[in-house]
Amino acid sequence: YLTAHPLDDYRVEINSFCSRDASLTDINNDIEKYIDKDFTFGGMVTAAREGTSKNGNPYSTLTMSDYTDSKEFFFFGQDYVNFHKYCKPGLFVLVKGAVRTRYKSEFYEFKVSQIELLSEVKKNYVKSVTVNLPLDKLNESLIDEINTLTQNNVGNALLKFNVYDPENNMQVQMFSRTIKVNFSNDLLKF
Repeated sequence: YLTAHPLDDYRVEINSFCSRDASLTDINNDIEKYIDKDFTFGGMVTAAREGTSKNGNPYSTLTMSDYTDSKEFFFFGQDYVNFHKYCKPGLFVLVKGAVRTRYKSEFYEFKVSQIELLSEVKKNYVKSVTVNLPLDKLNESLIDEINTLTQNNVGNALLKFNVYDPENNMQVQMFSRTIKVNFSNDLLKF
């Protein structure tokens, strides 16, 4: 990519909610090493296909790419019913699953157990946001800035504050009883 990777808009979600101990490259190259381990990957659907098997049942495939590699997933039966709606190129998805023995085989596969849109991850998983404030920077202007920021990012996450004084090694933790926020990129940049 010439300017930025398409997944860069979801870097926070990928860094916060995806597995750190294995990547798609690791699963592709040495799947036996990860037998019975659960993983979460975030990526972009780069290819998808639907078809009918030899016995007349529908199936779909989804190829997901992350920063390291790509992987094709196959969905048959109930998995087709649950996941075929995510088999659309251009979607950004969070995929959860585990390395299991393939159906009627001695080989292993990454078996998908859940898929959701990356755009919904912050809303679904972030329950609170903590703003760390050094005591010497706390002033009326900063409070006004926080107030404006929270009014522009109303959501469902509990808003917490950690005011700390590094000189005296003290801190006070508080939370807002009236304001809940949406964990947006604006709030993250603050």
